[in-house]
Amino acid sequence: MQAWLMSKELWMLVDGDEPCPGDSETDLKLKWKRRAQKAAGELFLSVEQDQKSHFHGILSDPVRIWKTLRDVHMSKKPGARFNAYDSLFSIRKQANESLQSLCARIDAAMQNIQDLRPTKFTLKEMDDELHSMALIRSLPDEYKSLSQSLMLLDDLNKTKIREAFLAEETNSKRRGEQNIAGTSDIALSTSSTSKYDQECDFCGVKGHTSSECRRLVNARAYARRPRTWKKQTANTANNETEQSSVVESAGNASSYHISSSPLQIDANFDWNADSGATSHMTPHSHWIRNYTPFRTPIRLANDHIVYSAGIGSVRFIPMIGGKKARVVEFTRVLHVPDLRTNLLSILYLTRQKQFTVTINSHEMKFTRDNTLLFTAKINENNAAFLDGATDENTESASYISTLPLDISLWHRRLAHHDHNSVKHMISKQLVTGIDIKSKQAPDPICEPCLSGKMNANPFPSSKTRASKPLELIHTDLHGPFKTRTISGYRYWITFIDDYTRFRAVLFLKSKDEAFNAFKRYKAYAENHLDAKIQCMRVDKGGEYMSTQFIDFMLDNGITRQYTVRARPQQNGVAERANRTIEEHVIAMLDESRLPPSFLGQAVAAYIHIWNRCSTTSVDSKTPYELWHRKKPDVSHLRVWGCTAYVHIQRISALESVLIWKNAFSLVTQMATKVGCSIILQQSELSSQNELSLMKDTSLA
Repeated sequence: MQAWLMSKELWMLVDGDEPCPGDSETDLKLKWKRRAQKAAGELFLSVEQDQKSHFHGILSDPVRIWKTLRDVHMSKKPGARFNAYDSLFSIRKQANESLQSLCARIDAAMQNIQDLRPTKFTLKEMDDELHSMALIRSLPDEYKSLSQSLMLLDDLNKTKIREAFLAEETNSKRRGEQNIAGTSDIALSTSSTSKYDQECDFCGVKGHTSSECRRLVNARAYARRPRTWKKQTANTANNETEQSSVVESAGNASSYHISSSPLQIDANFDWNADSGATSHMTPHSHWIRNYTPFRTPIRLANDHIVYSAGIGSVRFIPMIGGKKARVVEFTRVLHVPDLRTNLLSILYLTRQKQFTVTINSHEMKFTRDNTLLFTAKINENNAAFLDGATDENTESASYISTLPLDISLWHRRLAHHDHNSVKHMISKQLVTGIDIKSKQAPDPICEPCLSGKMNANPFPSSKTRASKPLELIHTDLHGPFKTRTISGYRYWITFIDDYTRFRAVLFLKSKDEAFNAFKRYKAYAENHLDAKIQCMRVDKGGEYMSTQFIDFMLDNGITRQYTVRARPQQNGVAERANRTIEEHVIAMLDESRLPPSFLGQAVAAYIHIWNRCSTTSVDSKTPYELWHRKKPDVSHLRVWGCTAYVHIQRISALESVLIWKNAFSLVTQMATKVGCSIILQQSELSSQNELSLMKDTSLA
């Protein structure tokens, strides 16, 4: 709010630095009153509805409005600090609360205590206050009225507390003696007489007790009134996470309290040259250009942990010799909402930006390349603040970057264009405006380029092959299919011999059938070739990693070769085979116009055909010839999905049923391999009987 009023040129009026002109200056006085009414109206409209009750009778006086708000929300009485200390020592870990959250609540309570301390608060005063608070906190419930009255004192010290304790004890003894001596008299006295003789322990007025005292009721209500800034402090602290990962330091800066205003009106607007800060920091987000969200922990001088909210650059207009100099841009400025000071990191400028800092008794000078860019005056508190102001304009026609003008900077400005192309543009003068003032060689490693342009190198092909059949078997599982096959299968598993490249495919209804499929393939291959499987290359899919599967391979002396995670190229033979099978099967189904449920028949036909075709992996022979030791015959092949006619001789009715049944089972298997639909035609029957592959067929 203070910054906003300053931007409207009303702050001096609200703060009382601009008094009302005399009666002789009529025009100036009228103008001052109008500005005062404007400031009061802005203050009234800026606060929440429940706070407007404090403005009764002072609505036209902005000075009194501001003072009232400050007194209400920034009360620093001992009673408030007592409640804050009591809250601190009453904190206990909740059932489902993490230790990090507990630390955050304790940090918030401690920060609240620090906010309630007066500006000039010495260690001795804190010791006296803690002593007094310990005395008050030790009182039992029967002294509740005494505790409440002591909490309302403006000055809380142990001397006053002891005097109050002595007076209370003396009064208690006197009342006790009177009660013992005059028990019968008190019993006979009327209630009206005893009421007027009683004295209030809080206000000291006779005629009522402390339980009936209206002043005590009002004092309790005042002490319990809500304070929004306390809640905000706690909420902000609860959002803090672990403190062990601190990567930034704010030097000697501390956070006094957390403001709810996005403009941070209670924060400083000058830049403090700090040798202990690791990065430039500011609480003013509206200063930062190219704002990017960025959260990192920052340790303050009081060991309190705060977090940055973003990062960007800030432009500063230096004043050198009373004149404005060219604008300087500070890069990598952290937005830290909880700070109250703008920190300029001297170490960052000297180590990262090649600045030279010269310090004398009253001034700091910041130079680079023998050019003075800005200065900082050193005040009586040995604190240095930059001479100049922050540029809050949206655009600036001329500014100096804190980065050296070299190839690396233009590489970044040109959206990370490669260095050779940038050099080519400069040497051939393809563009104008590229100014190079540093001949420093660019860093060969650019992290943003690695993040955006990195790709995996081509995977090298294997240079080794098996020297005999069954020396190495490649296998992989494919699926699930979008549509089940006619027989209800959802997966297929491939087994490929590395030497012959002969493919075998078995269909599965679930992945757990992979082990049984391997045993069937092992029995077929070893019996056919009269050899033993020596090694099998698989990925680490769950279907291959069961204890039963691994034990079986160990018992049979089969070596396992596992691929690295997320590297399917290491099992490229089986992976590529599955892809090729799927591509060809889609083409076959599309040409035959059969539904996806015929995928099983299409795969079986394709494997039957592929093994009889040449491949670059095998020279001068086909996989079928290497596996079966004879050349394949392909004269029986037809276009998959075409119609085939089978003639059945004249037979009896009973034999017809048996032959039809057996013929369908046999011919469909053949047709699956050949690639035909089937029409079985029986001679001399009353009608032609047509059968198709719409029924389940065996793929054995």
